[in-house]
Amino acid sequence: MKIRIKEDDWNTIRNILDRSFNLPKSRLEWGVIGSIKKIGSSVYLITDVIKPENKNDLTQTKGGLCFASHYIRRAQLLSRKNHGCGLIFFHTHPFSINKTDFSCYDN
Repeated sequence: MKIRIKEDDWNTIRNILDRSFNLPKSRLEWGVIGSIKKIGSSVYLITDVIKPENKNDLTQTKGGLCFASHYIRRAQLLSRKNHGCGLIFFHTHPFSINKTDFSCYDN
């Protein structure tokens, strides 16, 4: 499977996720949701980036992140409205030094 993204959307995601690394004292985990659309037999395009709108959209700690149900629902409704086929979740691992790996929560 290939996932493609427009440069502007990628920059939006990076700006949100960079908060984990640009605010060294807090080191909170950050996340954002995207909507995907199938554009080929095994090719998907991220069509919308649904930013967290307020502090209640994410429950953040130094060791974890929880996307609020109302935030996920907002992303689902936008994806459905724009004929998306699913959601993609991005999040950081702010205390990783050299590499990150999938946790049981990521899978």
